[in-house]
Amino acid sequence: MNPITVILADDHRLVRDGIRSLLADVPTIRIIADVISGDALLQVIGELGVRGELPQLVVLDVSMPTPGSVITSGLEAATQLKRRFPDVQILFLSMHEEAEYIITAMKTGALGYVLKSAEKDELVQAIHTVAAGKRFVSNQATERILGSFAPEPKVPEKQAGTAIPTLTQREQEILRLVVEGLSTKLIAERLVISPRTVETHRTNIMQKLHVSNTAELVRLAVQYDLVKISE
Repeated sequence: MNPITVILADDHRLVRDGIRSLLADVPTIRIIADVISGDALLQVIGELGVRGELPQLVVLDVSMPTPGSVITSGLEAATQLKRRFPDVQILFLSMHEEAEYIITAMKTGALGYVLKSAEKDELVQAIHTVAAGKRFVSNQATERILGSFAPEPKVPEKQAGTAIPTLTQREQEILRLVVEGLSTKLIAERLVISPRTVETHRTNIMQKLHVSNTAELVRLAVQYDLVKISE
């Protein structure tokens, strides 16, 4: 049986080298390339596709804000990848354990989500499962998703029945990048504005949506479909 061909996509060299080292003694898995950005990922897969050598699986980070890259996140890369190469399966390997990030990632067409804190055996199992066209979500990630279905705090009376406020175009842009996991500094670089301006918009968004932290902001954005991942 031929080994599963895999491409690693993560903006940190140490992570890519670590995964290579971790899987080096697994005969059923063969890493054929590793890339630093979504741009590089699609370029490499496009070149392999021309030669009829598409990988079976991509192990992809959720956040890959590489300077100079047009594709600023793994979520965006996954969306484009599934549109152009639907037969290539995607497994997210991420530090983000919030349910909102996991749900958003799976909506891109990916079949798997594993946390970077996972043990080797779990990662190997995930790769085999997703490569076979089946879903795999790590136990910890599953618990996060199930926990998100717990009853939500009661909405204060002054907010009850209030429609979700309309966000400006700039606020929608910033909210999308927040959902994709970008920091204030990286959002500022992406939009060519100052970090202070980003923070001002972010504060305004949170006040409009009546949330007090980033996790609540991402949850609300996903729940009410306030942003779309770029295609």
